[in-house]
Amino acid sequence: MRYWVQYHNFEKLGQLPGDGCGISTDKQEVLDTLGDTIFLIVGISENPRQYLLWEQFVCEEVLDDCPKPWRFAALGEGWFLVQRRGREPLLNTQPGFKEYLEYTGRFARGFHEVTDHPFLETLLQLSEKCKPRPKKPV
Repeated sequence: MRYWVQYHNFEKLGQLPGDGCGISTDKQEVLDTLGDTIFLIVGISENPRQYLLWEQFVCEEVLDDCPKPWRFAALGEGWFLVQRRGREPLLNTQPGFKEYLEYTGRFARGFHEVTDHPFLETLLQLSEKCKPRPKKPV
């Protein structure tokens, strides 16, 4: 299994990611991600920009006929990370984030593989920490 990151710029796109786990991209590499784990990172505000780990999912379907500007999409089962006080999946304060941010060219690459990058461990740990708790039966 490999691990990937897609970046979503809130200001540029004018909205937060939609319902359901999935990403849209213009990167053809997404066609080879079936069975892989994909993280979505959202950048919000200009100064200072806040980077949030937004969702994690395992790719179960890839589409190659999306409307412009995106050509491809990856969809799957996963979870949105809990966005509440004290449990925010904020990446800015995580060890190694500044190095990771430089590695990505401040996310200029958009969709990219992180399987062999040291920051993957932080993404996995934060994703588990902020995973929604199962609802108790009523």
